Amino acid sequence: RRLWCLTELFVFLQMGGKSDRVEMRIPAGAKQGEHGEENTQAVPDEPSFEADALIEQFDVRSAKCFQRSERDRLMNILEVGFGGLDAFNEVAIEMLQVAAANARASAASAAAAASA
Repeated sequence: RRLWCLTELFVFLQMGGKSDRVEMRIPAGAKQGEHGEENTQAVPDEPSFEADALIEQFDVRSAKCFQRSERDRLMNILEVGFGGLDAFNEVAIEMLQVAAANARASAASAAAAASA
């Protein structure tokens, strides 16, 4: 939710970065509630993929900066440089979905190897 992080994603994409180069790490049992609080119902050794719901809700417009003027400047860069904030959202969501799918596959492989 930090706009500077999304600006880094924007630069990555503008430089030709591809979805398969993005790695998502979801710690085992690291489920979070709706407002970021820790969920005590998490299973300690099970990867949390509740990220899917958060990815679907992604909107760059909800990103934050400490200074309003900085936020306005960065949002303008994203909007102009990417052809609109909706276009940025679509590409970011797709990239995050690929990263989450890769994280699930990696976790499944690690679990299979551990049980073998």
